Amino acid sequence: MPQLVKTDLWAHQRNALAKFSSKRNILCCWDMGTGKTLFAIERDLRLRHNFNPNHLTLVIAPLPTHRNWVKRFEEETDLSVKRIINSDRDNLFDDSHHVYVINYKAVAMMDDRLFKNFTHIIVDECHRIKNRKAKQAVAIKKIKGKYRTLMSGSPITTKPQDLWSLLNYLYPSQYSSYTRFINTMTDSERPWITVNGRVRQANYVITHGPSSDWFDVGYPEIEPFYDRVLLEECGLDIPPVNVTRIEVELNKKQRKQYDDMNNDFLAWVESHQAFQFDTVDDVIEKIGAGSYIDTEPAETEPLAASVVIAQLQRLQQFAAGTVYYDEEQDTYGLKTPSSKVDASMQLIGDSDEKFLVFSQFSKTIDMLSGPLQKAKIGHVYYTGRENQRTKDANLERFLTDKTCRVFISTLGAGGVGIDELQEVCHNLIFFDRAWSPTLNDQAIGRIKRYGQKNIINVWDLVTVDTIDEVRLGKIEYTKQWVAQMLSGELA
Repeated sequence: MPQLVKTDLWAHQRNALAKFSSKRNILCCWDMGTGKTLFAIERDLRLRHNFNPNHLTLVIAPLPTHRNWVKRFEEETDLSVKRIINSDRDNLFDDSHHVYVINYKAVAMMDDRLFKNFTHIIVDECHRIKNRKAKQAVAIKKIKGKYRTLMSGSPITTKPQDLWSLLNYLYPSQYSSYTRFINTMTDSERPWITVNGRVRQANYVITHGPSSDWFDVGYPEIEPFYDRVLLEECGLDIPPVNVTRIEVELNKKQRKQYDDMNNDFLAWVESHQAFQFDTVDDVIEKIGAGSYIDTEPAETEPLAASVVIAQLQRLQQFAAGTVYYDEEQDTYGLKTPSSKVDASMQLIGDSDEKFLVFSQFSKTIDMLSGPLQKAKIGHVYYTGRENQRTKDANLERFLTDKTCRVFISTLGAGGVGIDELQEVCHNLIFFDRAWSPTLNDQAIGRIKRYGQKNIINVWDLVTVDTIDEVRLGKIEYTKQWVAQMLSGELA
């Protein structure tokens, strides 16, 4: 069939359209910048051409991507598009438009009966429904639709079972049992713990990667409705990425704070477990880095996975700056001096170019504001604290104002979905990385995409002799098995 969008399709887009021509439900796992949006629009047009030109399409996507979705539909088609932001508006879906673009949170707040007339459901960044019990995942799975197109460059973020929820939405009869998927498709174990002086198996699972059954059975099963495209396979002219590791030292006060927290953490974990630990590395190896733990159910355990995650996150923050106690908020905060702030300011101050700065935590990157203001360097924030209107305005300022040189963001807020950054920036600083390699890769994908003209510079700020070094090792290990699982090939 001749293409229906106005922009010329790339070869991998045409190949996927041909492969999926007879499939109702598909999973498109392409790297950032490989044209998933255009592919989904072309697929929608072909479904209209072949079946019903007036069918209703629902695009479920993160708020930062809405502008791009609306823009691309308007540029590539003659379809009428409506963006839904608030869930309490009257006549949300009045059938006066062909395409409706909505965010995950709004879907979770609506009655699922409002979505009964939609034929084609496009779920962008579909890894957001990986948690099968989350409200957003439950709400979206109630939206059936005759055709479903799921898209993500990173369907697996930390553990193999992330993929199950996506498969369950596409083919619920075939992928009905989460437990069976874990037992057969993952290399997992239930650790032994001590409860009231007695040793027993925990109710949470630690997953180390995919099992051999995934490569022999699991991957061949999904292959007919699954497609994976890497950026380097597309023949696009994308400059290389130059990654530099910058090691920084804690000052004497920071070192004492970190070591005290580290020892308290180890003692706390040991008091809940049937084995001893010498280092945080031992904890991560035997229990799993927080995000590797899968609870079923967590609340029955003396060592809840969420609590381990919180403790590990606090330890990471102790490696970032000087800790102080906020009596009013009854919580810990961070302030300068910070070796990571000093290193960031040196990189930014030695250049007149634009920079992205990413961290897992807004608390850590907040320390940059004072030094940047003192140096009279324009900057904006893009975190979970700002409303979407403010985020959009900050993004627009960074894209258009030459005096605004620093875009400071959390990985969760700005690491996915944002386009156009590659047109003005090619420098990225990781204040710290996420445990998930795919979240880190998505952040790099903001500037490693079509339209980038310069070599991409990435700096990792690593505090020596801290959890920073442990985390980098785990990230690399996870990255290897995720790549193998998504390709279906063992290295």
